[in-house]
Amino acid sequence: MTLRWLIDFHAALSEDDRFFPNNFFNKLARNDALMAQIKMGLEEHEIRTTCQQDLKEFRVVRERYRLYQ
Repeated sequence: MTLRWLIDFHAALSEDDRFFPNNFFNKLARNDALMAQIKMGLEEHEIRTTCQQDLKEFRVVRERYRLYQ
């Protein structure tokens, strides 16, 4: 999944209230970390780097619940 379009769209709308009008974005992202990173102006590779440890942990837990390979 690419984040580039999301970052570009936020940059085009200079007002955060128009891009993040309510908490729905955070519900989709499961927390406010992604929104904060976009507001700080981080690049896609920087955002991806910040979530690598969480993804590793998720993959370990996920293995217990997989029904097939």
